[in-house]
Amino acid sequence: MSDNAKAQNDHKTKDVCRMYKVKHVTSEPHHQQQNYAENCIGTLKDMTNTVMDRTGCPASLWLLCLLYCCAILYSVAHEKLHWRTPLEALTGQTPDISA
Repeated sequence: MSDNAKAQNDHKTKDVCRMYKVKHVTSEPHHQQQNYAENCIGTLKDMTNTVMDRTGCPASLWLLCLLYCCAILYSVAHEKLHWRTPLEALTGQTPDISA
């Protein structure tokens, strides 16, 4: 899904989408609530800022904290995926989350 930007609607992008059989859907510009990815990115940024706030982490480690939050979200089961993790839905293998 994209916001109908010219760069994302050119012939090269359409060719790549066709090659990988990706359905390209556009949303109305300036209506982020229609774009699922925008919501996920916002949730991830909020989670990163919360973790940094509560741990007193310096701002220079923001990217590392973001990667940590991504790893957590990939290891948590989601109802929309029938209570499977995103990694399990992608690869078919249940991730080992033991310490």
